[in-house]
Amino acid sequence: MEDGLRPVPVLLIGGPGRSGTNILKDVLRAHPAVHALPFETRFPIDPDGLVPALRSLRGNWTPFTAERTLERLEALLRRVARRSLPDRLAKLAGLARPYRDWELATVFPRFDEHVATLLSRLRLVAFEGRWAGASAASGRRRMVGCPDLDGAATAACREFLSALYAGALAVAGRTHYVDDNTFNILFAEELLELLPGATLVHMVRDPRDVIASYLKQRWSPREPEAAAAYYRAVIDSWRRIRSRLAPGRYIEVRLEDLCRAPLPELGRICALASLPFDERMLSVALDRPNSGRWAREFDAATAGRLTAQFADVIAEYGYAAGKPAGAC
Repeated sequence: MEDGLRPVPVLLIGGPGRSGTNILKDVLRAHPAVHALPFETRFPIDPDGLVPALRSLRGNWTPFTAERTLERLEALLRRVARRSLPDRLAKLAGLARPYRDWELATVFPRFDEHVATLLSRLRLVAFEGRWAGASAASGRRRMVGCPDLDGAATAACREFLSALYAGALAVAGRTHYVDDNTFNILFAEELLELLPGATLVHMVRDPRDVIASYLKQRWSPREPEAAAAYYRAVIDSWRRIRSRLAPGRYIEVRLEDLCRAPLPELGRICALASLPFDERMLSVALDRPNSGRWAREFDAATAGRLTAQFADVIAEYGYAAGKPAGAC
């Protein structure tokens, strides 16, 4: 790598949401060589985050879009660095604020320094001026991001992520970093490119159970048909991305299999990540999948529509089309 860092062993976990990514992370955290945070860091893939910014600099570059991209990336990275006084007051009052509880500067050594280095390397030019679409909050400072024509932006993002993860591993005294961000699967190409030592686990769950779980979340649709459209967009996007991934960089693991027979599934995951198997992972209770909930929570007509609508996914991943025999 350009900065002399060795590729950092990173295991990326992702899925369509409500598919068991947190369960797998909890299991892996029991491994003495694994370092994983108890929350999603979000900054690599959230809107205005690192990979969306790189996508913009690569494929949608103009001086104005590049300025907006860096402005938003900087704001997000500063926002997740530490809690502000308004964050603390909002928490006491039970009010929502974006990334209210994030304090990444406390878990990634030299976080602010790495952010400053990243922004400096992504910046093409900086000057005073305004354009018609500039926000009032930006004042007269303009910071235009560089197009990734020579790979400089890619290298800056790669070294930023590697420095953060390597630093966290060094402090924790661990060898493998686990990154659980739900939609990692939708950014798999870029993440695996930016992290040469990374591999990806896509957590799979019966799509009807995923949709049933969506209906209970604040971040997803509350009606079955809308939730089905949401899931369809995610899973079909992943399938297109999957077709372009190199063999050996990812596997797919069914949540139901992990819960019913954890040993072989954890063996597959450890082999993928070049992580020695450790039996302490088997001590984590795996009684939370709530499989077959769709048959209990949907009426027969809705269940039938979802089964027909997702017949391709159900068949691909080996789920039963009829009513499940029981929950695991």
